Formats: sequence, C-alpha cells, structure tokens
Amino acid sequence: MKSRTRILLIGSIGILACVLAWYVHVASVELARMDDIRELVFRKIIPKDGTAYMSVGYINNNATTTTRFLNFFRKQPRFQEIVFIDPRDTFLERLHDLKIDFKRASQTKRNGDDVVDKQTGKHATIYFVENFKHVSNLEYEVYAGTHCGTHCGESDSYLVGYENGGWHIKSKYNHFDSIH
Repeated sequence: MKSRTRILLIGSIGILACVLAWYVHVASVELARMDDIRELVFRKIIPKDGTAYMSVGYINNNATTTTRFLNFFRKQPRFQEIVFIDPRDTFLERLHDLKIDFKRASQTKRNGDDVVDKQTGKHATIYFVENFKHVSNLEYEVYAGTHCGTHCGESDSYLVGYENGGWHIKSKYNHFDSIH
C-alpha cells in the first residue's frame, strides 16, 4: 500500500508540475503580447523629442474604507492618491531607437496642481498605457494618454488588433483632453 501511495503522490506532483509549467508559459506569452501592444501605443503617443516620463499603470494609494466608498462615485482617483507603476528596463530597451530621454514616472512629484521632475523642478508629462481589456483572441482595448497635472492631460481608449503578422491600432476613442 505504501508503494501505491508513493506512486500516486509522485504522479500527482508530476501532473501539478506540468500544469504549473503550462501556466507559466501562457503568462509569459501574454506578457510579451501586452508589451508588444504597449510599445505600439507608446510609439503613437510619446513626443518625437524631449523627455517622456513613462508609466505602465497606477495604484490607488488610498487605503481607507471611507475614501474607497467615496471614490466609487468618481471615475478616476485623485492625483494625490495615485502611485504610478514604472516600466521594466527590458520594456524601455524596446524604445531605444527613439531620440527621446525616457524617465520613469516615479521621478516626478506633485507641485500644487502640476507634475514636476523631482530633481529639476521643471514641468513634466507622464505618458501611460494601462488597463488592458481582452476584447477577442486578437483584439485588446487599452487605456492610454498623458498626465501633467490636476487639470492637464489626455486619456484615450485604443482598440488594437493583430493583422498581417503584427499589432495595429484599429480605432481611438477620446475620453478626456485638457491642456492648461
């Protein structure tokens, strides 16, 4: 009986290892797909020269239950409550051919209603691509735009599809546009 239990245990561990390896593979394929889409949209929205502060998402940094309840009625969290997520170095390497100074969104801070570079104090614009929504096997909707202060920025949704061996922007929907 002990040898049968041992065989069942080893077999179960083997099956679990195969399932885990499959999930890791699927996750890495999906991450690469998201990076391809993110690169496409960043190339569309970032300027041709100057400095771009990059973000691949944000976290609402306000943990109080009361504020979460009040935030339910707002479409976007307030800037003071946002912590931007910096892109990985491997992602930024994809954009090495562009003639632009890339910095991370974490290198900015709030100064009144504006976003500024922490070191220089100069005005800064954060470019973001985030919130991937799987529309179909070969289509995603992503939320992207700029953030440069309380009443300064742009946000759009892009429908991105895979055709003819590559990802292409199929349509764009503007949500908000306010530059002060």
